[in-house]
Amino acid sequence: IKPDYTIGLNDEIDCLIVGGYFGTGRLRAGMLSHFLCCSVVKQANTSEQRNGDDENAGTSTQCKPDVRDYLYYTFCKIGSGYTHKELLDFNNRFANKWKPWTKKTAPSYILCTHEKPDVWIEPSDSC
Repeated sequence: IKPDYTIGLNDEIDCLIVGGYFGTGRLRAGMLSHFLCCSVVKQANTSEQRNGDDENAGTSTQCKPDVRDYLYYTFCKIGSGYTHKELLDFNNRFANKWKPWTKKTAPSYILCTHEKPDVWIEPSDSC
């Protein structure tokens, strides 16, 4: 975030990783090394409204929110600030969660500008 937009030091931001890019070079080849981040916006037409606003609306046995309740606006790509070990740990932790990004598989609720990732992850898995 540009310093013009904040007061004082702002070294934290609340966002989700929804996309990844495969690295190149000797150390990062074959693994995800850059990540596409997004902000989350709750929609007006939520699952509570779709369920009829009854007293149980919004309560669920599922721990994952309904993705239809949110839009995920991508806004930056990060590729530094972590160690090689942290990058390896991250790749191992989420290895089976990534899906190839294609026109057919791209989710409509992740809104990208011109920057499209190599792979994407469900926002509910990006925790």
